[in-house]
Amino acid sequence: MVTVNVARYAASMDAMRAYWVVVDGKKVGTVKNGRSSSFSIPPGEHTITMKIDWLGSRSLNFTAGEGDTVNFRTGSSLRGLRAFLAIWYVVFDRFSYIALEQVGR
Repeated sequence: MVTVNVARYAASMDAMRAYWVVVDGKKVGTVKNGRSSSFSIPPGEHTITMKIDWLGSRSLNFTAGEGDTVNFRTGSSLRGLRAFLAIWYVVFDRFSYIALEQVGR
């Protein structure tokens, strides 16, 4: 199996709600504000996305072998002055509402 770690940095936007962790189109769990979560998936090629309601992140593709650990960092894209652009993200750029990046490796 492959271990997928998702760390969510603390932010005021969506602080009371968990993000869904979606791997290959299936919800595998959630990650709360300022917390980390780990999930086991089979080895191979995968796509990961974060979701909250109809909003989410861009999808990231990754490949992992048996026993690998893959780390991701996520959180709201609406930090600092970007918080004033919330309506833009909700209406026009809903797949950039959540930031997602692979770390390490």
